[in-house]
Amino acid sequence: MRDVKNIFSLILAVIISTNIISAPDTTLNRKIPNQRLLAGCEPGQTSTELAVNNVRFVVNTGGDIWWDLTNPIYEIPAGSGIHSLFAGSLWIGGFDSFGQIHIAAMRYRNEGSDYYPGPLIAEPDNAANTSQEVCQEYDQHFYINREMVREFISYNQCLEDPDCDVNSEFPAYIIPDIILNWPAHGPSGGYSHYLAPFWDMDGDGYYNPYNGDFPFYEFVDLGYTDDPDCVRPRARMSKLYGGHTLWWVFNDNGNTHDETGAQSIVLEIQAQAFAFEEDESDINNMSFYNYQIINRSMTEYTQVYFGVWTDPDLGNPEDDYIGCDVSRGLGYAYNADEYDETTIEHTGYGSQPPAIGIDFFEGPYKDSDGWDNHTNWDTIGGIPVLDCELADVMNGNINGLNFQDGYIDNERLGMSVFMYYNNIGDGTIYTQDPSEVYQYYNYLRGYWRDNSPLYYGCTGHQSCYTTDTLTQTRFAFPGSPTTDPCGWGQNGIPQDDWTEEMLDFPSGDRRFIQSSGPFTLSPGAVNEVTVGAVWARATNGGSWASVEALQHSDDIAQNLFNKCFRVVNGPDAPELSIIESENQLIFHIYNTSSSNNYLDQYTEEDPSQIISNTSNNSIYGFNPYYNFQGYQVFQLKNAGVNFETERYDTNKVKQVFQCDIEDDIDKIINYKWSEEHNDLIPTIEVVGNNKGITHSFSLTKDAFSEDNSELVNFKEYYFVAIAYAYNDEDLFNSQNPDSHYYQKTPYIYSHHNIETHIATPHNNAPENGGTAINTSFGTKIPVEMTEGHGNSNFIIDLEDETIEEILSGCPWKTDNRKYKAGFSPIEVKIIDPLNIKNESYSLHYIDVTTNSTGELGTDESSLSSSNFIPFRYLIISSNEDTLYSDLNVQYEDMSEQLFTEWGFSITCAQNNFTGNKDRNFYQNGFLDAEIVFKDPECIWLNFVKDDDSFSSFNWIRSGVYVHTGTEWVCTNTNFDDIGDYDRNEYMENILDGTWAPYKLVSSYIDGPALHNSRNSQLITRYYPVSSVNLTITSDTTKWSRCCVVETCDNKWNQDPDCTNELLFEEYPINN
Repeated sequence: MRDVKNIFSLILAVIISTNIISAPDTTLNRKIPNQRLLAGCEPGQTSTELAVNNVRFVVNTGGDIWWDLTNPIYEIPAGSGIHSLFAGSLWIGGFDSFGQIHIAAMRYRNEGSDYYPGPLIAEPDNAANTSQEVCQEYDQHFYINREMVREFISYNQCLEDPDCDVNSEFPAYIIPDIILNWPAHGPSGGYSHYLAPFWDMDGDGYYNPYNGDFPFYEFVDLGYTDDPDCVRPRARMSKLYGGHTLWWVFNDNGNTHDETGAQSIVLEIQAQAFAFEEDESDINNMSFYNYQIINRSMTEYTQVYFGVWTDPDLGNPEDDYIGCDVSRGLGYAYNADEYDETTIEHTGYGSQPPAIGIDFFEGPYKDSDGWDNHTNWDTIGGIPVLDCELADVMNGNINGLNFQDGYIDNERLGMSVFMYYNNIGDGTIYTQDPSEVYQYYNYLRGYWRDNSPLYYGCTGHQSCYTTDTLTQTRFAFPGSPTTDPCGWGQNGIPQDDWTEEMLDFPSGDRRFIQSSGPFTLSPGAVNEVTVGAVWARATNGGSWASVEALQHSDDIAQNLFNKCFRVVNGPDAPELSIIESENQLIFHIYNTSSSNNYLDQYTEEDPSQIISNTSNNSIYGFNPYYNFQGYQVFQLKNAGVNFETERYDTNKVKQVFQCDIEDDIDKIINYKWSEEHNDLIPTIEVVGNNKGITHSFSLTKDAFSEDNSELVNFKEYYFVAIAYAYNDEDLFNSQNPDSHYYQKTPYIYSHHNIETHIATPHNNAPENGGTAINTSFGTKIPVEMTEGHGNSNFIIDLEDETIEEILSGCPWKTDNRKYKAGFSPIEVKIIDPLNIKNESYSLHYIDVTTNSTGELGTDESSLSSSNFIPFRYLIISSNEDTLYSDLNVQYEDMSEQLFTEWGFSITCAQNNFTGNKDRNFYQNGFLDAEIVFKDPECIWLNFVKDDDSFSSFNWIRSGVYVHTGTEWVCTNTNFDDIGDYDRNEYMENILDGTWAPYKLVSSYIDGPALHNSRNSQLITRYYPVSSVNLTITSDTTKWSRCCVVETCDNKWNQDPDCTNELLFEEYPINN
């Protein structure tokens, strides 16, 4: 058997442009000369595309993103040819101590650039300078992905593990070039020693992948994190985010500021754009951007704003509206009408158009005041609730970060301003593109080009008003209902709703700025800005419904940010060991200790698990955890099949094995958006067999043969195994329109560790020295129990010799119970015939007394998932070798433990006794029943069948019926069911209702139980309900000892001649 790693290559489209091509607004005239310093840098020329989920977008090394210097490239859905964003960049501005304004910003490079590739010198003697050579060297993006790094870590762990065979676990593995050449350190000449984030395994301060150092993605499960609880302390390490990441570095001091004409701030900006490959999750429609902004100057700047400028072109850009959600820190664009038209230059989205938004997750640190500033957010019943009276609404906590977190001066500002302006041709000249230095700064602080403030209502510009009573604000179009109920934007004075839609404004091509400030930027200060682009499309309800859907998706994005971008990974794919034999393949499924599903114990929180709430629109909580549910193994048609992309093509991929936890979860359906149908389409991911977890199976048939023929010897077959997890919190229901935001992906699996396994059936007798194997996979081994109770919910059957010993005489029992193969309290199965040894084995449970809570079979001894403590066992061979189980014996969870060294497996579980409040999850513990006659043609005995009538035939009292006094029959409680003991009536259907446990039968007139108080059925001497074999035979030597007692409860129906003496004479006790 050979393993072939699936290698997924992401081809990055790198566009090298030597000419700056203007954007459409070419009518903008500027008076700033295009000057160059003799040793100055050229603007960044490299554009790199990232397309790993439902979004295809571009970033540039010159600080601008989402366009290729000519056309928009923010395509969503990927491959559709429709774009939602045209361009974006950082805008940063403030004043030095002389009152001079400093600005760094980018738009369309009409006049040039404010940003240049590469870092700045950090040493004080030559601080803030750079060179053409360094700028050219860093005119590139560095692509890395999390899976690549994780595999590298696993490879190094294997190198350090003497029990790990590197050649078999990582055949032909080569360390990727990006890991070997990661830009962890700045260039020589005074630049910062530390540049791109890396984990220093040996702590020597130098990046060396041969010592195990790696580009620093967090792997919390492996212990590689400096912030395990995600509290974001000020001194936290720089790190990479996302599943796929582009890292680059740029500055604003490599040359003159030709875009704004302003003086430089002297900033080094270490940037990363990242995305997650999350199948059908809302996260699949998102992209994220993190900027670490370092002030390399010796200047302190005041009244500083960090901003994100966005030019949203939502399909056709001429018919858009914009708005913001203050409490979420979200700016967005949506279609002004219900249909987004296609023009000659732009492809529209058509009917039910989407909305696009930018969430300003985190901005700079708030100026220190020596306090842990309080927040207006309270948590009531797990729901975040905004209380305007709880704290100072003006301190920035409404959408800020780290307020009242227990740390002094750890607060970070969020979106403090949402400002917009129009493309030329829309609105007045005072509400159009900036053309002077101060106009950039005005837009950052919520002012217009003419130095007038943004006013609440109308267009926001003073020319739109006919009254002298104007209310200044910092947030344009905060929504309906308003998302600023505390009036933060108006100095604590709430205002009415305000949207473009409600005022029926002419639509147009808008741009908007989300900024954070004002604050003080000190020399050497390090701040971060993190934003996310969120996209959503409602299935109905028009354009505004897409805004509401966007708000829900943004809650998912915000929760993801709150969790430090730690997305749910899903359970790692298991390892497969395949034993090749003649026309047969035997599979062993297992997980290594480095797997997140080791011992089948995967559980993981999903930050996308939120739900809508009518009063607050969103709520964090519920059950956000996915838990391991089962395994699936697939056969691939040939070596060319890519499981990840072709899994649902049944002509190429077929499931050949499935197992799952024994519970009530069987068919799991995910809902996936279809562009073709413009709707959510159900996809059946798995149909569980609910028979417990099995770690071994065999195949003898080829799933792709037309006649289901046997596997062919010496032919290669290809297999992929995955583990999957389940979360059932608020499942989506296509018949319930209110469930639109509910869970659409209850089934997930991990892309990590997926391998294609190649196996070739063949006669393995030569490998065994020519010895023929006299056993086969799946053969059950007989078991003898020396002490213990229970049956793991297996059907048990004693060997004839054990029955003979029990019946042979006093004490009418045996110390050692021998069970027939396949009918024992634990299942012992051959999984590798080549490894079976001529030995006997004894199994001993460890620490089982921790679950002994009372007399066996009584209510006091009943277990539950909350009070059960899992335990292990050990096996000792007759040669005195000892092995311990890796898996714990679990409560109500059947699982198979492989002992590959000895060629067999053991399956068992701890279950509750039967017949008590349905505590045994499987049919209340009822397993099977049958009547066998020696002569099947002669059925000589029948039994009284139970029914639910008000008569003597209602003799089994399973169920939940309780007399209410309104029934037509005149009765009391004589026909009440014993509702706590068999609610689902499993025991009422044994052998078609003709047999039942004594504790569940009627004790009233004509009932078979003792006619006394009802409590007589509950006394402890009737515990427990056990498995029984009843044999009726004429062979008196096998008759059991029993007392013959008159049980008729009507003395008039008794035999008058049947005295106690006569009974004993006629039916003597067998001695």
